[in-house]
Amino acid sequence: PEQPKRYMVVVKIGIIGDPQYADTEDGHTFDKTVVRRHRQSLQILKQARDFFEEEDVQICIILGDLLDGKTKSLGIVESSLSDLLDILFSSSKTNLNPNDYLKWFAIVGNHDLYALSRKRFFDLFIQHNLNDSSLSIRDSECPPLFYDFVIRNPDNPSEGGLRLLFLDGYEVSVCEATTPTHHQQAERILSQKNKNLSIPGGSWLEGLDEEDMRYVPYNGGISEEQLQWITNQLALSKSLKQRVIIFTHMPLYLACCRPSAVMWGAEKLLQLLHCNEYCGTAIAVVAGHDHEGGYAVDEKGIHHIIPPAPLECEVGEQAFGYLTVHLDTHVFQADALNEKKNEEDDGTMWLEMNWVGKKPLAHTPQGKLWPKKMRYPPLNGV
Repeated sequence: PEQPKRYMVVVKIGIIGDPQYADTEDGHTFDKTVVRRHRQSLQILKQARDFFEEEDVQICIILGDLLDGKTKSLGIVESSLSDLLDILFSSSKTNLNPNDYLKWFAIVGNHDLYALSRKRFFDLFIQHNLNDSSLSIRDSECPPLFYDFVIRNPDNPSEGGLRLLFLDGYEVSVCEATTPTHHQQAERILSQKNKNLSIPGGSWLEGLDEEDMRYVPYNGGISEEQLQWITNQLALSKSLKQRVIIFTHMPLYLACCRPSAVMWGAEKLLQLLHCNEYCGTAIAVVAGHDHEGGYAVDEKGIHHIIPPAPLECEVGEQAFGYLTVHLDTHVFQADALNEKKNEEDDGTMWLEMNWVGKKPLAHTPQGKLWPKKMRYPPLNGV
């Protein structure tokens, strides 16, 4: 019998790290060792938009910290926000219909919550990307900011394709937590894990084990409700033969970043991604927060990617790119993957980062620049 039609779909996902834009002069990191070029980061965002348009990128993702928290203390939130929105919701191409502008997705970062309320961030950067069925849980004044988006299989829209999960790592935090209970939970975690925070003017990280360096006020964690939502999304993706890419402001894997950047409770989430039930469903975790960038692949083959942030680029340097995701529209199940996993170039089932400018820092012996081809982990760990 004639074999079903089979061809490869290539999805291009534009990615840019923390812009942390503010319409103000250059600043520095807390230790004064690195210059933060706030106005230049907006120009890099514009360059990224133009590049994504030229490369026919389908969707674009900002990995959190769109604004710098200092915009609030300086009284420039609205003007800085206007500059940012002017770039995101416009085009370098003349006479382009607004419906054809790039589709932008955003993840909430700590600096976003210093500058904006959760409701404002949701209204500006998330609501337009949600299905109507997703809106019922977002009616509060302090909504959770996690959501998903599915890129359909053109051969069969009801099965296969790619699911993107956008996490809210600050539900449990002292940065605009979703509930008073979650705020109190975050205060307890910080007081138990980091005694340095009770010392006025002291170093937050002094004397801490590497595992405890994440317990600082600019980090946070997900709620049990969000963990259950992620579990449900993985189960749904598995049933529909979809692969998953997770986008989060804070990294989940210590080997790819500085210890003080990791999400609270990250190991619990990794255990979920690694468990036999869902192992291989998630193929990558893409994060921001660590401005120097990083990369590592974990023991189950999940790629942990941190692009360097525009905020700390040198004068004239750039930092953006797009992730090419290769999906086979016919062969999308475990047996096909297992047959092909040892072939050098089967034309399917890999991620490829097409990056412009600043390269990530190698934080550890395992940390390195992402490889040319980041092959999918096998389903169910096979």
